[in-house]
Amino acid sequence: ASDVYKRQPDTYQVLWTNNAIDIFSRMNGEYKTFWNKERLEKAKKLNLTPIEVSILASIVYGESKNSLEQPRIARVYLNRLEKKMRLEADPGWVYMRRNDTLNNPDKPTQLHKYRNVESPYNLYMNKGLPPGPINMPSKSAINGVLEAPLHDYIFIVSKGDGTGEHYFAKTLRQHNNNLQKYKRAIR
Repeated sequence: ASDVYKRQPDTYQVLWTNNAIDIFSRMNGEYKTFWNKERLEKAKKLNLTPIEVSILASIVYGESKNSLEQPRIARVYLNRLEKKMRLEADPGWVYMRRNDTLNNPDKPTQLHKYRNVESPYNLYMNKGLPPGPINMPSKSAINGVLEAPLHDYIFIVSKGDGTGEHYFAKTLRQHNNNLQKYKRAIR
C-alpha cells in the first residue's frame, strides 16, 4: 500500500495543567484556521455549510481512506444530492451497526440487516445528509468534498480486491455489472 493510507490526524500537546477553556480556545482556533476564507467560499459554491461538508466528508472517509479517490467519491455523493437521490452509502449502515453493537453486543452485525431500520443514518431510506458526522473525517476527505472534480457518476462500489479502490458508474446497468465484479472479487 502507498503512503496514501498512512495519513495521520492532527495531534496536539495537551498538558495536565491546561484547563478546559484553554483547550477549547485552542481547538476553536484550529477550526477557524482550517475553515479559512477559501474553504468557506468553496463550501458556499457547493451550497453546503462547513458542518454539512464535514458530514459528507465523514461518509466519503467511511467509503475510502484513499485520499486520491476521495474527491471523485465526494462528487458521486454531490451528484446524488443535486439530483435529490438517496445517498445509498454503506458507511451509514456501518455507523448504525457500530452503535447497535455497542448497545447490544449479542446482535448480528451483518450490514444488510440494517436496510429497513428506521434511522436518520440509514442512507438507503432517507434522502439528504444524516444529522451529523458518522466518523471523524480526515482533512483529505474534507478537502475532497471541497475540491470534488466534475463528473457524471452517480454509483460507486468497492472493487473488493483489497486495494481500497472503487468502480464508478453513470447508469444502473453499469453499476450492476460493477456489483458482479465486486461479488466475484470477494468470493
